[in-house]
Amino acid sequence: MTHYGLEPLGATFTAKVHGLNTAAEIDEVTARKLVDDLHAYRVLVIPSQKLSHEAHVRFSRVFGALDTNVHPRYTAPGYPEILIISNIFRDGQPIGLYDGDSEEEWHADHSWKPQISSASLLYAEIAAKIGGQTRFADTTAAYADLPEELRSRIENLTAIH
Repeated sequence: MTHYGLEPLGATFTAKVHGLNTAAEIDEVTARKLVDDLHAYRVLVIPSQKLSHEAHVRFSRVFGALDTNVHPRYTAPGYPEILIISNIFRDGQPIGLYDGDSEEEWHADHSWKPQISSASLLYAEIAAKIGGQTRFADTTAAYADLPEELRSRIENLTAIH
């Protein structure tokens, strides 16, 4: 088992992982612990990683079966499991999913599918020195903070995307 540390970052969710090399092979015990930690914290931040596409895919499989992307134009060559999200243009064409003129809206990955993803992994190869933050919302805490009357009224409702 690979030992690593966890540092809670928020009051209700998110933790930073210390001492884990995601480019290395992850043994089964460590993989189960990572999945448990993801369920507990819902967002894990693992800084200072250097991943090849192969290592990115291998590490991603720790969390379950991978999806091949619905935007094949923006996948990494030879790696349909990796979606390139970028605002960079080459020869007048975007190299990634976003066009550079707007930010992505709040969303839940693959919420339109019958079987939702068990996890989504983001790996930044190039990050802005200012701005460019990825933000996460704790919808579990938001739901828990609703007035009891409202929670009771909506608890059995289903949304279809």
